[in-house]
Amino acid sequence: MNKWSEQFNEEYPKCKMCGQCCRCASPSVPSVELEKRTKNKEDAFAIDFFSIFTPYNNLEEARKANPEVVERSLKIASQPNSKVKPEDVVFYHCKYISKDNKCQIHDDRPQLCRNYPDNPFLVFAQGCSYEEWSKNCKKKYYLLKEELDKLKEYKRELEMLKYQQKVSNLLKSLNHITDDNYKFIILCPSLSIISPGRSWIRL
Repeated sequence: MNKWSEQFNEEYPKCKMCGQCCRCASPSVPSVELEKRTKNKEDAFAIDFFSIFTPYNNLEEARKANPEVVERSLKIASQPNSKVKPEDVVFYHCKYISKDNKCQIHDDRPQLCRNYPDNPFLVFAQGCSYEEWSKNCKKKYYLLKEELDKLKEYKRELEMLKYQQKVSNLLKSLNHITDDNYKFIILCPSLSIISPGRSWIRL
């Protein structure tokens, strides 16, 4: 079962075989970087990707395949946190898909095809059966992230309260010291130094 579906209790849909993921694909890392990874024999994804996908010559060719996916992908790439810059976006098409959207190597297709989509943050074509699944998973993901951020903030507040309590206890202890020879006091989170009139005393 898909890990996202399992984590968020979302039914994993059945592919409609529209063929758009095969006709207009763009990796989530720069193509140059992905090509470098093919030299690493342990990077199965990069090796499998270039074994079946061929790049379009230009954006216009890709737009003919699916203009909506191209524009949405370029828009996402323009965001500050994107791993891929718009000028580095390359679109590919599978060389094994037939005109009727059937995979000609279905029984021997690589693992990346068998796992697709492995996460909801991919760009799906309009009408794709995974489009609604993606929206639901992302919505639950961001709600969970929001809850985790709140918990982290509560943890920081508790740590501050503990520190303040330690300081308060230390001040109470120092209130018992009434000798006028003590001139001043420096308080640090892990060290307190009291200065008497003639010498240093470390507590």
